Amino acid sequence: MSHAREVISHRERQQEAYRTARREYMRRWRAAPENRAQMIAMQQAQNARRKVERSRDTGERTCSFCRRRPPVKRIERMIATNAGFKSVFVLCCAQCLV
Repeated sequence: MSHAREVISHRERQQEAYRTARREYMRRWRAAPENRAQMIAMQQAQNARRKVERSRDTGERTCSFCRRRPPVKRIERMIATNAGFKSVFVLCCAQCLV
């Protein structure tokens, strides 16, 4: 029975060492500026994609700022593009403008 306990204990030590090594690797990877920038860009793209999917799922129009209330106004905003600035219209509820 003691041999079985040694085997289990040895396996647990190996698993813990493996987890520790993976954890340290990811800490070093996330600390690199280029990897950090890549992660931030990916997160922003995923968040934007989720917002679009949510609005498409419901099929209802919502405020472009709070995404909760129905829009009552259409306001003009400027967005930056590669060619310069472009004017776009966004839907807005009255409460977000206050």
